[in-house]
Amino acid sequence: MGHASMIKALNRGKDYSLRTALKTAKRSAKMARFGAIGDPGALPMAYLSKAIKAVRSIGLDVVGYTHHWRVKPDLAGVFMASCDDVSEVDAALDAGFRVAVVLPWDHKGKFATPNGATGIVCPAMAAEEKGKSVTCNDCRLCDGSKPGPVIGFPNHGPSDSHKRRAAKNLKEWHDLYLESLDI
Repeated sequence: MGHASMIKALNRGKDYSLRTALKTAKRSAKMARFGAIGDPGALPMAYLSKAIKAVRSIGLDVVGYTHHWRVKPDLAGVFMASCDDVSEVDAALDAGFRVAVVLPWDHKGKFATPNGATGIVCPAMAAEEKGKSVTCNDCRLCDGSKPGPVIGFPNHGPSDSHKRRAAKNLKEWHDLYLESLDI
């Protein structure tokens, strides 16, 4: 639906070009995310190279995640390899990528891969669990060109979002109950 809306707006004259996006970026922006919907690794390398150069030329970090890490080694040092579970992470690390991995929906804290690489839960997601706020713009650990830990994202997709909501509601109910007991 979002893409259809963009096509309609484009037909009305809205400019979705990278050039316009970079010109109108907020001064507080520190990064540009490639592929918020879709995998930037599916784009031709010639286009990606040009776009990455444009983003970096105005001082922004490049952030993106790709499932194409096995077939596009040129993206190592640019994008994070996107892995569906911890069993894939070591192969992506061996291929020279920083890695983002999907974790079970209720995972908290640090973790390790089968070969012992360490990982942390996305700082923005971890802060949200504690009622705090950290944005990607604040954190920037997912810049694949910089060293850092494996970043884990507890599954927040449609198959697990109801579990996260239920767990949050149960905790809130429990906290209210304890509060009512004046303990």
